[in-house]
Amino acid sequence: MQHFSRFCQSYNIFFYHRSGQVYIKLMPRFATPPVFVGYGIRVRPTNIDEMVREIRNLYQLS
Repeated sequence: MQHFSRFCQSYNIFFYHRSGQVYIKLMPRFATPPVFVGYGIRVRPTNIDEMVREIRNLYQLS
């Protein structure tokens, strides 16, 4: 926690399963959706189709 701003008192925690291991990502909580913080995906009500394409491409889904 020493690497984050001393003014930040709230955090988001993300768990990722990869190669049989569990990885944890701890990020300061800002007024930003967790999907953007965790995956860099911008969420706007007008870009839902774009998000679907991006996620399918990211995870190689048809």
